[in-house]
Amino acid sequence: MAWIPPLIGREATRYLVAQQFLTRLPTPHGIIYEPGGLAHAARYFPLVGLVVGGLSALTWMIFAPILPSALAAGLALSVLILTTGALHEDGFADCCDGLGGGTSQERALDIMRDSQIGAYGGIGLILIIGVRWVALSGFDLSEGIAAFILAPVLGRSAMVVLLTFGTYARAEGAAKDVKDGVTRSELMIALAICALIALLCSGFIGFFVILAALIAAVLWLKWLNFRLGGYTGDGLGAVEQIAQVVTLLCLAAAWN
Repeated sequence: MAWIPPLIGREATRYLVAQQFLTRLPTPHGIIYEPGGLAHAARYFPLVGLVVGGLSALTWMIFAPILPSALAAGLALSVLILTTGALHEDGFADCCDGLGGGTSQERALDIMRDSQIGAYGGIGLILIIGVRWVALSGFDLSEGIAAFILAPVLGRSAMVVLLTFGTYARAEGAAKDVKDGVTRSELMIALAICALIALLCSGFIGFFVILAALIAAVLWLKWLNFRLGGYTGDGLGAVEQIAQVVTLLCLAAAWN
């Protein structure tokens, strides 16, 4: 059984690569990147969602019993955003600016590359955070725990869909190392992890929520293909946010 430790070590490294790519959580020094390591790490994107969602759910568990639900949800959502360094929110804002203000593919990509935020991006951030905040504040304690965990898991699963079926729109960029290597096998592993977490969090309702989030991811990819000729790193961040919103809306409808 000598193969078990190397196998565990390889998969642990892949998870840590995913965590390092998607969050600001500390990782051990000296992670060895294998060729295509980030592409293989995509299978663990949902697990990263479980970790960051778990931290926000823990915050919700602590404050929801003693604070108004809106305030507790705001604190827990802040933990979620800070844990990722607002990576996905930034991508969503850039997409709003580029797709809202760019009349051509080249102009949209140029706008998205600009670090400054415009009116479309600012309005988009208010809406994407506001909708999540309101939805989360409407859950009771146990529902909120499930929602805080499931939304980030599905958000990162949606990213794997784009990486598997999409085409990268730029010659260089934040996601260039992963653009060609994510296979359908990686996607199947990611979706299996996602399905298990969804089942544990919300029962069989979770499978309908997964379906809705995946449909949203496919529609977003089609829109990016139409406007940009493919996805970008910002597009990956945006689909994570879109899938989170779809997840929370579906849960709110199911539990209302």
